[in-house]
Formats: sequence, structure tokens, C-alpha cells
Amino acid sequence: MQLTSLNNFVTFGIFNDLLRRMITKGDLIPLSLKKAPHEVKIKTINFIPGDVSKALEQNDVGYHGYIFSQTDDVYNSKDIYIKITSGKIKLQFRDKGGTGGGLNPNFSYQCIISGGKQSLDGSMAGDGIGRVLGVTVPAAGRFFSGPNIKDVIDKANKISSEMFKDMETNSAYDDNGKIAFDPDYMMDESVINNRICNSVYDYAKKYTNQSFGTKQEFYTNLYKHDQYGREGTRTKAGVQNAILTQRAIAQFLFGKYLGGRLITFFESASAKNKNEMAINLVLYTGSRTKQSSPHFKASDLSSF
Repeated sequence: MQLTSLNNFVTFGIFNDLLRRMITKGDLIPLSLKKAPHEVKIKTINFIPGDVSKALEQNDVGYHGYIFSQTDDVYNSKDIYIKITSGKIKLQFRDKGGTGGGLNPNFSYQCIISGGKQSLDGSMAGDGIGRVLGVTVPAAGRFFSGPNIKDVIDKANKISSEMFKDMETNSAYDDNGKIAFDPDYMMDESVINNRICNSVYDYAKKYTNQSFGTKQEFYTNLYKHDQYGREGTRTKAGVQNAILTQRAIAQFLFGKYLGGRLITFFESASAKNKNEMAINLVLYTGSRTKQSSPHFKASDLSSF
């Protein structure tokens, strides 16, 4: 096809074909640079026919399970992982939002290809996750839509605020400025009697090998955990920040709630759909779909 004007670019396929021709002629070098302090490996993405499918096959990309908590302390991890290979390369689902200097916390739920020693291998945020999942499992697409993720974040913030009030009411500060809890203190049942808290507790029991006791004990221990108290959310200046404390709790709630629901979608799907969801997430997160532009990737040997 002869290209004469911008009106010829009616599809990404035509645009990508032009890029491929320019790369072949040496007129263009689209390059994705990743940190690589020692040996560098150059890979082609959507340039040589079959390069993407070959990479998927060589890495045995598909659904290989999940990680709800990377350590024996479930409170230490606000994210979850979907295993997409038998090795270290995984999909990490987490909040990557900033805090606006501690004054205006915001949230950004993201899917990230992780496992390389030096750098991340791609990311996808927001309702893009829902759009990709929805191709295979419509219910997952609806759940991870932008509006629903925002609704979960809003609810998690509200719950976190109530938790913080209960924590402040039932604790005091010792001489070193650390929160000192009454050893007999248990969280108010009314604060945790909601869908998100119920689900996070159920997911933690179902998707880990840890023992948590009752739901009250589970969330009381969240309160008391060093990472979620004022001491654990000090600013760089050393100031104990109430906003960051509430945000940390909200992060845990919405991260584990969305993550647990994602694991459930995978675990309840057929073998074919499990692999399809995993592969589609990898393709879009790593800019490897048929619609993605052809490019070279220079990266550390450990990267995907």
C-alpha cells in the first residue's frame, strides 16, 4: 500500500507496517531501554514475525498460580502476585499512587511485570486491567473497571478513617512517642462489619497458610502492626502523620480486596481461560500485542 497522507493511517496495523519498513531501512530505531549494568540483551518486539509468540513459548507464559503474601507476615505486603512463568517473572498488582507530600493521598492501581533483577518490564494502570480481563471473563472486566475500582478505593478510605478513629480512641502514646495499646483492646465489630473487611479476612485465610484467629483479632493485629501505626508512617522529617497512617490502612484494604478477587477470578476459571487471562495481561502490560508498535528492547539478561 502506498502511503500518501495521514488519512492512510486508518488502523494501527498500517502504522506499525510503516514503522517496520523504517526500521528495516535504518531510518528509525524505536528502543525500549531498561537498566542493565552488565550484560545487555537486545530483543525484538513485533518486528520479526513470531518473535512475541516465541518469547511466550520459551518462557512458558501462562497461569502458574498466585502469591497473596510474599512473607509470613500478611500485613507487610499490600500487593499480590500472579505467577506467569515457572521462574521469577510475575505480574505484580499494587497501588502506585503518590501522597502529595502527605496532604493529598491518591491511588493508582497497577499491573506490573516484575522479577527482573534491574528494572520492571512494563506496566498497565486503571481500567486497562479490566478491559484486558473482560475479553476472557466479562465479570472480571466489570469488577476491574475504572468506576468500580474508584468505588472500592472510596469505601476503603472510609473504612480506614473509621479504623483510625477507633485506634486513636483506644490507644495512648508512651514516653518515646510510640502508640501503646491496651493489651485487652479489641477492634470495634461495627467498624469491620462490611463487604471489604469480610472479604479481605476470607481471602487471607483461603490464599495463605497463615493462622489469624477471628476477624476481630485479624484487624486488631492490623491496627497494632508497626507498619500501620503513627510510628510506622513517619514522614522524612520524623513527624507522625495521621493522613499517611490512614492511607496505609486503606492501601492494605483495597490492595488485598482487589487482589483477592483477582485470584478468585483466576482460580475459578477454566484452564484455558486462566492461561488466556495471564497471557493477555502480559501482552498488554509489556507492549507486545499485535497493535503495539514494533521496537527493540535493550535490557538486563534477567528481564522478560
